[in-house]
Amino acid sequence: MLFLIIVFCVVSNVSAQVIKSVQRNSAIINDLNLDFEKVIGGVPKGWDIRNSQNYTITVDTVNSFTGKHSICFQYTGIKTTAPKEGSGIVLKLPHNYNGKILTLTGYIKTENATGGVASLLVNIPNVTFGILDQQITGTTPWKKYTLSVGLIPAKTKEIYIGGLFTAEGTMWLDDLEVQIDDKSLSVAEIRPVRRFPAEKDTAFIRGSGLTTMRMNKQTLTNLKVLGMVWGFLKFYHPGVAAGKYNWANTLFRLLPKIASAKTDQQRDTILTRFIQGLGPLKGKYKARALPKGASIKMSVDTSWFYAKAITQPLQKVLSAVFYAKPASENYYYSFDQSTNVVFPHDKEFVDIKSNDIGLRLLALFRYWNAVEYFYPYRYLLTDWEQVLTDYIPKMILANTRQKYDLTLLSMIEKIKDSHGALFGSQQERLFFGENTPLFTIRYIGGKWIVDRYLDSAIAFRSGIQIGDELEKINGQSIKNIVKERLDITPGSNMAVKYRNLSWHLLNTANDSMILTLERDGRQEIKKVKTYNGAIYQNKIYGLVKRGQPPFKIIGDGIAYIYPGTFKNSMLDSVMQIARSTKGMIIDLRSYPADFMVFTLGNKLGRHRSGFARYAHIDPLRPGQSILDYIASTGTENPDCYKGKVVLLINEYTQSQSEYTAMAFMALGATIIGSTTAGADGDISYVSLPGDMSTVFSGLGIYYPDGGEIQQVGIVPDIICKPTITGVKAGRDEPLERDVLFIETGK
Repeated sequence: MLFLIIVFCVVSNVSAQVIKSVQRNSAIINDLNLDFEKVIGGVPKGWDIRNSQNYTITVDTVNSFTGKHSICFQYTGIKTTAPKEGSGIVLKLPHNYNGKILTLTGYIKTENATGGVASLLVNIPNVTFGILDQQITGTTPWKKYTLSVGLIPAKTKEIYIGGLFTAEGTMWLDDLEVQIDDKSLSVAEIRPVRRFPAEKDTAFIRGSGLTTMRMNKQTLTNLKVLGMVWGFLKFYHPGVAAGKYNWANTLFRLLPKIASAKTDQQRDTILTRFIQGLGPLKGKYKARALPKGASIKMSVDTSWFYAKAITQPLQKVLSAVFYAKPASENYYYSFDQSTNVVFPHDKEFVDIKSNDIGLRLLALFRYWNAVEYFYPYRYLLTDWEQVLTDYIPKMILANTRQKYDLTLLSMIEKIKDSHGALFGSQQERLFFGENTPLFTIRYIGGKWIVDRYLDSAIAFRSGIQIGDELEKINGQSIKNIVKERLDITPGSNMAVKYRNLSWHLLNTANDSMILTLERDGRQEIKKVKTYNGAIYQNKIYGLVKRGQPPFKIIGDGIAYIYPGTFKNSMLDSVMQIARSTKGMIIDLRSYPADFMVFTLGNKLGRHRSGFARYAHIDPLRPGQSILDYIASTGTENPDCYKGKVVLLINEYTQSQSEYTAMAFMALGATIIGSTTAGADGDISYVSLPGDMSTVFSGLGIYYPDGGEIQQVGIVPDIICKPTITGVKAGRDEPLERDVLFIETGK
């Protein structure tokens, strides 16, 4: 997807000066070209067009809502179910504005739009990214659409508006309008953008310049202490919080001095003087009273202050910073509306040279400290400090782009989070390969089994059969391949790691591969052709079965709901049919197309029930999490659904799917299947040098009694997994078990 550009304006006092300001702002708004009538060189003036492969954006002089022009988005590629990057047109608003709600309206028309998004777009980096809730598909006439997003002026630096098209077919866009709190931009109140001293420090635009480093024991100890001190000060020192220092550049300046220190004392003397030069510490930290019923789930780890390697003078200044009065706002971190951390001023360093050790260490220190202070499940990690120790030499030695990317991926795996992933890495794709045979495999009963065809005709002609056991790939044992790749395959538990492994075990850069299989007790060797996996990406991942009906009646009067394609707009009509059924199966082996926790939940529960407890990072005490809010669903509803409700889960049940399962469990649903992905809650992003990013679960989600979901997953009441025999026969055994439970009660 594409995030991008636009402008707003102004003021509403009654002074003559303000009236002139409004007039100027009105002129600016007229120049924003929201109707696309001003065109220069085939591009609407002021707008930025971003096309990916197989998309075009043009100014259309035939189809317009008003005036002479509209914007036409068109897909020009082959028909495919694979997700598409799409195309977008964006405008950056010239100001930030005081207000609560930004509303973008515009007219959209479509023709044969399928398999993606046709939408208005609002992007406020580090605050919100909004597209239309409603899906526009097929062929539709010109219609006005409205998109509203919440504003957080104090956290906003830039506002972008525009249109986004990631579907097949064609979309037209015309006549946009922007309002702040239902007021035109011409009278909206401008909020000046605050400039910080850190932004004036542009010394290391092209990297750290550090290309050599010794690898002795003292140097590695020095770097570990530097990484921990640097991260702690980033989030705790009031001078850093005030935006006085470019913290990446500060690291680059410190690295040569600290790395070359001959003793612990020499190193700590440099660091102590450095900290003392950051500015005065004023006042003392006073712990706030917790809300009624709240408790501290995770405490800040300061034990390293007093490690043997750290001398007493440095211990004292670190302790002084920790107990000083914290800043009310921090330049380097804030929180979004979901209380997930945002790092608004972590420089991306898009271009990274393979020999730049400083940038690689910046990536390591940035990620390690983000987890240390903002990952609500840090306490579940066996020894996070040891991870830092282990990865300093690994990162120094990662002297090619592929080694660097894979080292990051390996480190991400260490937090045991199914949300963990590395985005933007070309090398990861090249390492695994981008071609695949046209079938998928799944770990069943301790074996890797062919379970689905991506293209039935081609896969069958290759001689591969559903139920075949895969033993070797190009002569290498699949067990050895799995062993090698587990370290770079993130996941909260082994079920998810095997799921994720299945997505790339068959990848290759070649146009064919040799597979050794076992079928009915005999070994077979097949040479199979491979194809571009991007074309079949959605089928490979299997997160949502696109052709699956959202609702149907199965068996003898059993309602079946598939959240992967189910929309809340269908709920009333579906419940009219379902209310007379003996039972309902909700198949959560997918990611919900709509948030149904409260909509469907209110139909299922006779009474309101608490189902999840939240833990968020204390904004004034990074590293500490507070367990407080309990989410509830259901309502006082004597007319609720009376049949048995059964939830179907497995390792594909992740994040919102798990949250949905927790909600319906609390309303009395029975759970059948296998353990879920163990990664609930919204995600937080970390930008990494090399134009990459990663995420982790940013909000702690627990059962109402505080019980863990993370890593553990939701454990079913009745365990039922696919078998090799069932896969060969084309059966969905967990679904059959759901039906049996509804029929028999056991």
